[in-house]
Amino acid sequence: MYIKAFNGEHPADFVTGNKWIADVDDLFLCHHVNGDHWVALRIELHKGKIHFAYIRHKKITQNENPGDCGVYS
Repeated sequence: MYIKAFNGEHPADFVTGNKWIADVDDLFLCHHVNGDHWVALRIELHKGKIHFAYIRHKKITQNENPGDCGVYS
C-alpha cells in the first residue's frame, strides 16, 4: 500500500499519478495522538523535515465536542 501511495495510486478514490518527491513537494496530514488529541503535520519531502502544530491558534474557537477535533487540526 505504501508504494501505491508513493506513486499516487492510493487511495482508490484519489488517484492522481503524482509521485512523491518528483511531483509532490509537501504532504499535509492530521495525526491522531494517544486517542485524544490531533496535531497538524507538514512533511517537506525534499528537505526531509517534519513540522507539526499541537497548540490551537488563538483565533480558532475551542472545540467543545472531542469527537470533532480532527477538523480543528
